[in-house]
Amino acid sequence: MKCCICKKEITPEPNGWDGGHNPDPYPHEDGEACCTRCNFSVVLPLRMTQIKSENVSRIADVLKDK
Repeated sequence: MKCCICKKEITPEPNGWDGGHNPDPYPHEDGEACCTRCNFSVVLPLRMTQIKSENVSRIADVLKDK
C-alpha cells in the first residue's frame, strides 16, 4: 500500500500493523492511508489547526451571544 500523501510505500509498524494511518482531514479517496511520517508531519498539524479554528469559532459565538 502506498501513502496517499507522499506516494511512498507504507512500511509495517513494529507491532506488525501495515495498514497505515487515517489521513483525515487531508483530502483522500476511500480506503487510502498515509505513512507514519506523513501522519506526524502533515495530518496531525492539520488536525490541530482544525481544532484551534473550531475552538475560536465557538468562543466567538459565545461572546457574540452576550
